[in-house]
Amino acid sequence: MDAELRRRIDELEQQLGSMTAENAGLRSELGIALERQAVTAQILNVISMSRTDVQAVFDVISESSRRLLGSQTALVTRVMDGMLHLAACTAGSPASHDEIRSSFPTPSTSSGIHSRVALSSVMAFRSDIETERGIPHAVKAMARIRGYRSIVVVPMLCDGVAIGTIGVSRAEPGTFSVSQIDLLKTFADQAVIAIENARLFEELQERTRQLSKSLDDLSAAQDRLVQTEKLASLGQLTAGIAHEIKNPLNFVNNFAALSAELMDELSDTIGPLALSDNVRDELEELGGLLKDNLQKIVQHGKRADSIVKNMLLHSRGGGVREARRRQAEAERAHASLSRYFSPELAKRLSTGGNDDDMQVRWRDIAVIFTDITSFTALVETAAPEVLAKLLNEYVGGLTDVVFAHEGTVAKVIGDTIQVLFNAPGDQPDYATRAIACAQALDQRAEAFRERWKQKGVDFGVTRIGVHAGPALVGNFGGDRFFDFTAYGDTVNTAARLEAANKTLGTQICVSESVANAAEEFRGRPIGDLVLRGRSQSLRAFEPLSAAKFDGLDVAQYTEAFTKLELDHAAAIPAFAALVGAHADDPLASYHLRRLLNGAKGICIQIG
Repeated sequence: MDAELRRRIDELEQQLGSMTAENAGLRSELGIALERQAVTAQILNVISMSRTDVQAVFDVISESSRRLLGSQTALVTRVMDGMLHLAACTAGSPASHDEIRSSFPTPSTSSGIHSRVALSSVMAFRSDIETERGIPHAVKAMARIRGYRSIVVVPMLCDGVAIGTIGVSRAEPGTFSVSQIDLLKTFADQAVIAIENARLFEELQERTRQLSKSLDDLSAAQDRLVQTEKLASLGQLTAGIAHEIKNPLNFVNNFAALSAELMDELSDTIGPLALSDNVRDELEELGGLLKDNLQKIVQHGKRADSIVKNMLLHSRGGGVREARRRQAEAERAHASLSRYFSPELAKRLSTGGNDDDMQVRWRDIAVIFTDITSFTALVETAAPEVLAKLLNEYVGGLTDVVFAHEGTVAKVIGDTIQVLFNAPGDQPDYATRAIACAQALDQRAEAFRERWKQKGVDFGVTRIGVHAGPALVGNFGGDRFFDFTAYGDTVNTAARLEAANKTLGTQICVSESVANAAEEFRGRPIGDLVLRGRSQSLRAFEPLSAAKFDGLDVAQYTEAFTKLELDHAAAIPAFAALVGAHADDPLASYHLRRLLNGAKGICIQIG
């Protein structure tokens, strides 16, 4: 019985000891949990008190991380502009603290563990830097200097992206517990909350400042509006009074001046009469006094008339309704003009600059005509919605090119576009602009054609003609319509040069007049064209890019053309050799066909 009792007592003592140890562990865990909760509450309190200053939050997190995790060092970093900046540091010694601070800022792409966590947004740790494999010697050396062997770093995540890191390191090797890592993650979340709160608070303050400024501006605008309305009312009242005063004032001035003239006539009438000297002297004295008084009335009447005119001028100039009406008219004019002219020119014209530019008159201009081959067939076969999209995109793209060169779109008729340069505004380099615009139009049209060809739409080649000369230019729309365009032989010639491309095989054909007027024109001669309806020939050229102009084939073409111009027998073999080397040159092929058909010289009849 005694043995059984002793056994039971021993068991109870063991259970009591185990429970005592367990209670001690629970008491320790409770103490740690309470301390962590107190620190978390402290951080939240700092966040609430430091709306814009997040440094205090970082300092508390750094110090608390080091103390609660029993660490050697605790760091808080922030990612800004691709660099990792040190936000807070709690180190075991001043030397370690200074060494850590000297290593920041550092690129977020560097090999350090904080940089890797910031870049990947994933937690990382090292349980023993000295023994783990794959750790660079430089990292081990840095760890020895800072006095740690194990480290853990967690990211501060905002919308899944790291905006900073929190890391702690210990002098002893070993892993960090789940609760310790969770605590660091809690600190990281609180740091993100502090950063976001500061950002939102700053945005709120900025919006508040903007709203306050807007309210001040609105109040000032309202005050100005009230003042303007008062001035407008005063102006209307002034105008009414001035009109009422002006009519009787005109009578006073006119009759005073008339009476002064009558006094002169009276003196002339009295002169021949037989009067005594006393009577004559008295009449002359009275007449002089009356005349002086009338002159004073006229003088002050003119002064009063000047005052009335100033009152009327002020009343007309100060009307806010008149200003608003003019502004509305300018806006409507700009909307209408922007369909024809480049944005800068439309703005200048709509604000009333150089009204003479819009008047019909003769002036030297450059004209571009564009047209699409086989467009009629496309209209007959394409679906309406496809055709509308095609044409709108095509015309819109070419119009952008014209406006980029500050040209004027005079007409868009179907697939034909007419462009003017040096109208309505003066452009001393209008010929150079026209050539550059024609080449840019050709490039844009070719790119458009290739893009739609890949979609299965066979869009035709754009042919372009350019000519320069005098034309009658201005608004021909009368009072009701706006039709700014040009008429004359220069316009017709440009249209016929565009049509000549079909015969020649070229895509751009420009006249000698525009080529000679352009600066540093690069191109090759086509020939002397006798255009449809003309008896006189006109020298034409094909403009080329700088790269193509400097090519060997252009030199060969120029040599062959010179022989053709001289009616030399060697012209045929020269063009044959050129076509053999460059079968894709349609102009050289055209000249060779002419020669083989018995034609001579460079005079070409365009039917």
